[in-house]
This record gives sequence, structure tokens and C-alpha cells, in this order.
Amino acid sequence: MLTDLYLLQTYFSEPATLAYEDDLVQRYGRHQVSQAIHKGWLDHRYVPCGREQTRCVCRLSAAGIEEAKKQYAADRRAAEP
Repeated sequence: MLTDLYLLQTYFSEPATLAYEDDLVQRYGRHQVSQAIHKGWLDHRYVPCGREQTRCVCRLSAAGIEEAKKQYAADRRAAEP
């Protein structure tokens, strides 16, 4: 999840790098998203979204970017022959 968000952030500007928490949960699972929030890898905030509704928007924090870089490098090393 972190590397996916990191790659988005690398190639796109801020609005395109935001993800709704419920979308992340659907794709990666509640445990992984909650763990990333708890460890400070994801910044999250509730924003108004329609009449009397709010949704939580997430993006990588500075710590999340560093962790994503580590994971990305490890994935690349593991893929090398």
C-alpha cells in the first residue's frame, strides 16, 4: 500500500495522491490501513463530502514516504536475479 501511494506521489500532484480511507480498506484491508495510520505513515483527516456526510482522506506522511522508499528498495532487491 505504501509503495503504491509513493509511486502516485512521485508522478502526480497533490490532489491525485489523496485516497479515501474506505477505498484503501477495501483494497488493502482494515488491518493494514489501521496499522499505517497508527504508525504515523498515513496522514488522515475528515473532510465534508456531500450533505451531512464526511469521508476520511489519507495521504503519505513524511514518515510514510521514508517507509515506502525502504519497502520499494527491498522489493526491487528481491526481484533481482
